Amino acid sequence: MSRLVPALLALATLVAACGGGSGQTTTTGATGTTAPTDSVLITVDSLSFPAETTIPAGKSVAWENAMLVNHQIVFDTHDGQPADLEPLDLLGGHTVEAQLEPGEWAYHCGLHAQMTGTLVVEG
Repeated sequence: MSRLVPALLALATLVAACGGGSGQTTTTGATGTTAPTDSVLITVDSLSFPAETTIPAGKSVAWENAMLVNHQIVFDTHDGQPADLEPLDLLGGHTVEAQLEPGEWAYHCGLHAQMTGTLVVEG
């Protein structure tokens, strides 16, 4: 019991230092998930990406992996042209974020071929 209190205090300090979810949030599309106002959150909780996600120019997109299975975001095209971006490793339980130029981005999971999606960055 005596070690539990310091551990809980350390956890509370860590949550407070990370923002503790008390910042402003916005709701994204039909998924109803929330993210800091400077990014749009896509939660991956199955072996699929949303078919299409639209975000305003100037905002980042964050993929949150709610699974224990690793994924990899691979950008295929940008406005129909090959996308020259490094893949983003999305480890189980983690989040990756990117800020992309306006246009239409097609992407897939480099580990699970059935996972495809399109990201539209308004501009």
